Amino acid sequence: MNEERQLVLQMLADGKITVAEAETLLQALEPGEAGSRQPEPAPPGRPRKLGDLVQQALAEADRALDDAVRSVEERLAAQEQREPYRKIRELSRSIERAGE
Repeated sequence: MNEERQLVLQMLADGKITVAEAETLLQALEPGEAGSRQPEPAPPGRPRKLGDLVQQALAEADRALDDAVRSVEERLAAQEQREPYRKIRELSRSIERAGE
């Protein structure tokens, strides 16, 4: 299996492209297909070349990863702010139990 086919299948497995997009790309990679028919024009906003598609997928993955990291950082910051309050509540309960 050539490298381009593996790349297309990996992008499909990763959910970066749809089955229809993968099928179109795989058909374009088949020997003898390139000269036998005209390529279909790309839908608006869609890249035509495999390299462009890969770059777009990587950019989208990069943005998604940045969003995920930002979300985790925000959650950690919120947790760090709540942590002292949790400790204060635990200390308060301990004092109440000791006073009983």
